Amino acid sequence: MTIPEMAHWLVVHEFIVVPVAYKDKVPIGENWPQLRISLTEIDQYFNGQPRNVGVLLGEPYNLTDIDLDARESLWAWPEFAPEDPTTVFGRPSKPASHFLYFPDEPLTSIRYQDPITKGDACLLEARSRTTKGELGMQTVFPPSIHPSGERIEFAGGMMILPAKVERERLLRATRYTAAACLLGRYAPGERSGRHSYFLAIAGTLAHAGRPLDHARRLLRALYRILWGNQAELFKAEQEADSTFQRHDDGHEITGLPHLEDILDRRVLNAVTKWLGLERREKRPDVEILPPVRRMKEFLDLDIVMPRQRIDKLLIQPGVTLIVGPPKSGKTVLAVQMLMALARGLVPGHENERALFGYYSLEPGVTFILEQDDRQGDASLKDFYTKCRAGRDSRGYLDLPCHSVTGTDFVFGPRLYNFLRSTRNETGAIAMVLDSYSALRSGRPAHVDIVKSELEEFRQLADLSKELAMALAIVHHASKTSAHLDAFSRAAGSFAVGAGVDTMIVVDRFRDAIEVERERLVQVRGRKLEELDLVLRFQKDTLDYDWVMEGTLSTLYPEIRQLELRFPGRAFTVKEIASELGWSRPTAYRILNRLRFGTLIDKRGDAWSWKT
Repeated sequence: MTIPEMAHWLVVHEFIVVPVAYKDKVPIGENWPQLRISLTEIDQYFNGQPRNVGVLLGEPYNLTDIDLDARESLWAWPEFAPEDPTTVFGRPSKPASHFLYFPDEPLTSIRYQDPITKGDACLLEARSRTTKGELGMQTVFPPSIHPSGERIEFAGGMMILPAKVERERLLRATRYTAAACLLGRYAPGERSGRHSYFLAIAGTLAHAGRPLDHARRLLRALYRILWGNQAELFKAEQEADSTFQRHDDGHEITGLPHLEDILDRRVLNAVTKWLGLERREKRPDVEILPPVRRMKEFLDLDIVMPRQRIDKLLIQPGVTLIVGPPKSGKTVLAVQMLMALARGLVPGHENERALFGYYSLEPGVTFILEQDDRQGDASLKDFYTKCRAGRDSRGYLDLPCHSVTGTDFVFGPRLYNFLRSTRNETGAIAMVLDSYSALRSGRPAHVDIVKSELEEFRQLADLSKELAMALAIVHHASKTSAHLDAFSRAAGSFAVGAGVDTMIVVDRFRDAIEVERERLVQVRGRKLEELDLVLRFQKDTLDYDWVMEGTLSTLYPEIRQLELRFPGRAFTVKEIASELGWSRPTAYRILNRLRFGTLIDKRGDAWSWKT
């Protein structure tokens, strides 16, 4: 169908036709809202020159165009759109992006926008009369040419009249679609609490007394936004059904408070406004300035001073970050520390107060939150049954080492309240959270990541001081950080390392087959001396043995090569170059470090082991 033919069809069906510039959306003429083209005048305005055709919105019959701008709205709208067949068109890159309806009452245009995104932030629009209730808006109709050069086409090639709908029903569909766009756009990652996020959304609607069907549609829309054609919509329905069932049965369910922990305040404000949900805004407290104290006043304060719960390794209170590449043994070290602390409380083992039999410790109840390992139950059981700290000659010990697995916490009040409750119930003095990546929520676009991460660690530090406990967090190293200093390899911004009291880096020795079971462990902290040590992993017992400590620990592979090649005898640089393949400069550099470390001595050209 040509443009003049379409104009003819539109006039016959009582649409008000608007001439529009070719490959544009701008109407021709200043008074186009008042223009009424009759059948006999079509050739005058559509005379064979390249031109687009539009229709006036607002008349007749309150004509309204639902314009789906954002990608998310294209996926979400079908869940909420009125079911009646209606006029649908778009262009190849955005098919079915315009839905036309005849509402039963006049409608002023509404534009739904992302409150965070800058620039083109429109999610969708309900376009009809202007915000003043006047005529002055139009939509470009098929078969016009979009400014992108694409032809505007009817969906499925079907040209039908707009459906008649109730105004409120249509507006409700746009509000739910806009809410779904934001909830989908800023949803947590798949391994960052997405399931609990869906349950909280369903719970919010249940608390508000909304129908189950609304929750089902909203969760299905989110599934479509997040997984597209691969969405398993039955799972969305199950989440809505189970939440409403629990609510009907009188059980506790999550809701807005959980969403407040995850979503940016601006996003949640927009969603609750569009869905008409009550949300009590926190009134800003009157700012209280910190007191300025003289030295004597400060000395009189009752302050819990940090102490070493495990000598050279663990501060209480304080936050420790245990960092390393995947499968480097970070969790092994963390669990062994907890079990060693707990062992000293078991009757008959009160005097066993050392980690690796080397670092003194003060025994106490411990706790681990295992959220990183999908088979956390099995992994912890393996540790508990094999680790030597968990048994003696008579069998397994009932260590006061508590654990929780398979959770979906994210950093925020819900997690912190759980840790407070756990501290009160168990008396744990040391806790391990595994891992930071599994506990952090999704980061919306345009959020200052450095400030966000600093705030997370500040809250953990406050919690550690409040509960007077040692708090350790397991975290992975960035895959692109191999060239960096060991203490700059934690994934994330520099705030990850800056926000903790102590950092423990666990890593394998590279290119050293002879020492594949050994790990280099390096410790740096505000209240600790620098420490480098070597631990040997025992596969049968899933724990570590102490090998050595000191500044020479980083040279352990080279020391082992020398020990194996020249056991108990003197050797020269020439022999090293010949038998180990080291260059002479490398050999001299390593040997001089070992000499200053009092491990070897030099007489003439020969180097020998010190006894």
